[in-house]
Amino acid sequence: MVKKIRKGIIVPAVCLSLLASTPGNIFAANFEDAENHWAHEAINIWSGHEVIQGFEGAFRPDDSISRAEMAVMINRIMNYQDQAENTFEDLSDTWYTDAILKLVKHGIMQGHDNQIRPEDPVTREEALVMIARTLGVKSKQKSVSFQDSDKISDWALEAVAAMTEKGFIHGYEDGSFRPGEKMTRACSVTVINNSIKGFYNKPGTYQAEEELNGYVIVSSPDVVLEGMTINGDLILSPGVKDGTVTLKGSSVSGEQIIMGGNVESEPGSPTTPPSAEPSASPSAAPSSTPDSGGSGGSSGGGSGVQTAADTDVLVNSSYADKTGSITYNSKRYTIGKNAFDNLEAAIAQAETLNKKANITLLSDFSLSKTIIVQSSDLTFDGNQHTLTFDTGVKDGLQIVTGQNILVKDLSIQMQDETNKWNGSYGIQAYQSAVTLKDVRVSGADAAVLVNGANVTLEGIVDVSGNEFGGIEVSKGVGVETLPKLSGSAENLKNDSEIETGKPTIWIDKISELNEDVVAVTGLNKFAADNDQVHYFLGKIPAEITAEVKNSGELEAALQNPQIEIINIAEDIVADKTLSVSKSVIIRSLADAKTISFENKKGFQIENAPNVTFENIKLEITGDEEGWQSLYVLQAYGASNVVLKNITATGGDAGILVNGAVVTLEGVVDVSGNEFGGIEVAKGVGVESSPRLIGETANLKNDSEASSKKPTVWIDKVSELTKAVVEITGMNEVEKENDQLYFYLGEAPADPDAVK
Repeated sequence: MVKKIRKGIIVPAVCLSLLASTPGNIFAANFEDAENHWAHEAINIWSGHEVIQGFEGAFRPDDSISRAEMAVMINRIMNYQDQAENTFEDLSDTWYTDAILKLVKHGIMQGHDNQIRPEDPVTREEALVMIARTLGVKSKQKSVSFQDSDKISDWALEAVAAMTEKGFIHGYEDGSFRPGEKMTRACSVTVINNSIKGFYNKPGTYQAEEELNGYVIVSSPDVVLEGMTINGDLILSPGVKDGTVTLKGSSVSGEQIIMGGNVESEPGSPTTPPSAEPSASPSAAPSSTPDSGGSGGSSGGGSGVQTAADTDVLVNSSYADKTGSITYNSKRYTIGKNAFDNLEAAIAQAETLNKKANITLLSDFSLSKTIIVQSSDLTFDGNQHTLTFDTGVKDGLQIVTGQNILVKDLSIQMQDETNKWNGSYGIQAYQSAVTLKDVRVSGADAAVLVNGANVTLEGIVDVSGNEFGGIEVSKGVGVETLPKLSGSAENLKNDSEIETGKPTIWIDKISELNEDVVAVTGLNKFAADNDQVHYFLGKIPAEITAEVKNSGELEAALQNPQIEIINIAEDIVADKTLSVSKSVIIRSLADAKTISFENKKGFQIENAPNVTFENIKLEITGDEEGWQSLYVLQAYGASNVVLKNITATGGDAGILVNGAVVTLEGVVDVSGNEFGGIEVAKGVGVESSPRLIGETANLKNDSEASSKKPTVWIDKVSELTKAVVEITGMNEVEKENDQLYFYLGEAPADPDAVK
């Protein structure tokens, strides 16, 4: 639902706080003592946002507000996630403790002599300091024209000046500011309402009926701001967490202050709202705050936002076509100087500095060419984002003759052509000194090439999902330096070893090197016959793999407890039902091979933990007409069976899932079976419930339309539920014989005609 929001009003009061009352049930209400008050509209707005509360139906607008109440209100707006350790002797465990400690953590409050004075009333200057620090408001000057400006504390002067310049506060009619007077609850809410023109603390899509001239705060993930013109700063508070805020056809003239989550931009055009009466509880709201600063106490001052060094570089795709500055992590960056919308510009900037630099990603990137790094003393912080390289891009990140390079918290997704060695690497290090920390690379021929470079592994380096292996260590043509890879098995992850038989690390041209170039402890070594040495995290695939060409070899491999991978090299005719009672992968490596059974049950998987059938055609030949319980593949009580790109045909049914968990991947073809594709059941004496997991895209049944027989059915549905079939999008037909039928296409009009 799209929510249309109007702006809050501006009341020319000398107020400047923003809190609510003591704990109680949060509700939006018209307080009885605020109905005729000059601040009633601001009170109604922020009550509707559940930021302020009343007490027994009253708001007490002219009462003073305490430091604790102020902290609670600010925290409700910003939704801070982290808090400081409680070192204050006057702060016990009570309803406002968490809020105060969160504001201390983020520099909004400080305290003095181990005291935070939670119950003390907030003075007007203290309140302004807290709000200015929260919003990151700074002044160009440290002077004001109030007649009593000499009474404003030095630590509060910049905040008062900044809030005055913005028009968020005004003086009394006599020209005074009265900094030491107590702030009232009405004044605090009014200053908040003057400052924050958009406030979005719940997921949803929002529009504004007018331009928003002030701060806009988002404190929730999954918020879409549609067709908005924001004439001010946009703040993503820590409450956005790891989520996303989308600007859909919206513009921001000021800074994007990102304290949590990410901003994504989508095209769109501003919408013209209808002329309906606006809602009584608009979502106009607060602004952002730095990670550092101080409290409204007797020390400190300023917003806590500092100018980032030129060597501290941000990269975010949302900065495209933007100018000005943005704030991230309490630092202000200038777009085009140390904030960029593309990696090449950011790297080029870092290289020109000739100093130690940090590049931090604030968004994912899709890239059409290799990224080359040639500088030294560089930290490339992926910040848990992903670089996805287009199909046809051979190499991802190349580090060339760079020293003291750290790449961390980064995922690289290559899309290299399969079934062919193209020399594609996600990361290449040439004659460089590189540390890889918490990095993931997939989709290449190999994840990493260490070519005459010194590479150290830290954290977890995940090299799963690469076609020919994880990390190659070599010394290429014209390379003078020896390579070196250092770390331990605990720094590596490779889920592809057993499945592919490819190594996690290998040395190429061992005849020109020696095994000392791999200083990674805890690996299993295997000497290959192509001038290579292979290293595995787990068992060496060559020692646990059998290649079979006939029924006898297949049966022997199934009975050998040492064999975990069976490669089917030729078509096989089996003279008996074959039993699988261990964890094993059974597959064809190239073209799908056929395993056929003449008028007898095919494979029976019996209570095996992990079994995979991949790229194989299974068939029963000579099946007589009528039900004989001939299943091409049966899974009894097995905890994890994966069927990937297989055919099961020629039986009464293709597959029986009997108290087992079966997952479909690729395309599982169950065409050509007499009574249907896959039966899901719980037979006599079977304790575990069955589960069939997949999507309709994982199923094929060319026989469905002509035979009217189901692709999937549940037997004895009275003892099970349809939830055991976890495949959405199929059409269901209830049968009178205690069965439930599922069809990929249109279900038969007369289910009783289906026998």
